[in-house]
Amino acid sequence: MDEIVQQLFMFMFNDPTHGGMVALVLLICLSAIWLIDRKDKEYKTDMKEMLDQYQKQRDDNHKDLMEIIQKYQEGQISMIQALNEIKILLATVGAKL
Repeated sequence: MDEIVQQLFMFMFNDPTHGGMVALVLLICLSAIWLIDRKDKEYKTDMKEMLDQYQKQRDDNHKDLMEIIQKYQEGQISMIQALNEIKILLATVGAKL
């Protein structure tokens, strides 16, 4: 690739007429293609990093939500057990009256 660029530069400076202009246009096109390719690679890398961060955050949020649901369920079970104990106590008191 470097040899091609060097030959285009030499051709451009040795023959500044029509051939030199063609070489200049080719150099500009090659530079634009190289720049677009580099930016595309950077974009893909950035998108991959952002996706990884999003997935990690989503997993953390899911874990936190599952912990909250678990605590809620434990609280509901404790409340049901307490209500059942109150019912037993009331039934015992009612039976003694």
